[in-house]
Amino acid sequence: MTDIIFIDNIPTQSVIGIHDFEKAAPQKLIISVQLETCIRAAAASDSIKDALDYDAISRFIDTFARRTNVQLLESFAERLVAELFANFALTGVHLRIQKPGAITLTQQVGVAIYRKAN
Repeated sequence: MTDIIFIDNIPTQSVIGIHDFEKAAPQKLIISVQLETCIRAAAASDSIKDALDYDAISRFIDTFARRTNVQLLESFAERLVAELFANFALTGVHLRIQKPGAITLTQQVGVAIYRKAN
């Protein structure tokens, strides 16, 4: 059985894009994750030491975004998921990244990926 912890709509910024104006300043991103894990130990102990710390994960994602500089959302997504697996006890990650205002014909564009732990 897989349990899911979700964290929706983390506002952050990153230098991300292919155009010169995008590389000149951080761009707004909105990141949501669904983290597959087992919550049974946390539920039984009622202790944060047995749980995923939502605040720590949110801050980790924000810090990752602010220090990352890539051209493509696809690259950003793959790198973030790899870091989440490396730093937290996860069996799967659903990641959605939105980039508001990236193009003029829509409010936002983005990428969504799902990866299982190796």
